[in-house]
Amino acid sequence: MRTAILGAGVSGLAAAHALSKLPGEDFRVFEQASAPGGLCRVIEKDGFRFDVVSHVLHFRSERARRLVYELLGDDLISVARSSWIYFRGRYIPYPFQSHLVILG
Repeated sequence: MRTAILGAGVSGLAAAHALSKLPGEDFRVFEQASAPGGLCRVIEKDGFRFDVVSHVLHFRSERARRLVYELLGDDLISVARSSWIYFRGRYIPYPFQSHLVILG
């Protein structure tokens, strides 16, 4: 093995994908968790989905967007966000700072 990739998060998986296109490149991906994805994972429990960390993909380039869709295909899900913050007895839409007028 010539290259060790530590972590199967977005960066580690992208590195593995790039290396897989090089002829004769020998590499391994090592991940301590039971599933890949790093902080871009969703845990399902009792019919609910929880982000490990909020993850939103903002593509700065068309090339990056195409790559993600090529790699994930039907595994990429799009969810309409409905995020609220409970503050002083009220639910304020996320992002909090954009909705301070509600507190007035």
